[in-house]
Amino acid sequence: MMNWPTAFVIAVAICAGGFLYNKPSDAAFGGSDRYSIRINDYWVQFDGNKQRMCLPKFQSDSFPIIKCYPWKTD
Repeated sequence: MMNWPTAFVIAVAICAGGFLYNKPSDAAFGGSDRYSIRINDYWVQFDGNKQRMCLPKFQSDSFPIIKCYPWKTD
């Protein structure tokens, strides 16, 4: 059985490790050279010479879930 100070130290170490190793993605800062264009009900994202299509999927009374396909270079 573990005493409460040991459990507290372990919990703090886990939280601190998660905080220190969490790096914000490029998307958090608006991306580097990515941009998107809306066409009817979907978006096309561009990143250099790559592009992909993203579609919203709506569920009942909730926010849409955006499904993006893999990047293509065609």
